[in-house]
Amino acid sequence: MAQRPEEITNLLQDALHTQHEVA
Repeated sequence: MAQRPEEITNLLQDALHTQHEVA
């Protein structure tokens, strides 16, 4: 899926943002 570290960081930040919004 995410080959570059930037993609992973983006996904992680997106997930964190979603969790913060849901919480």
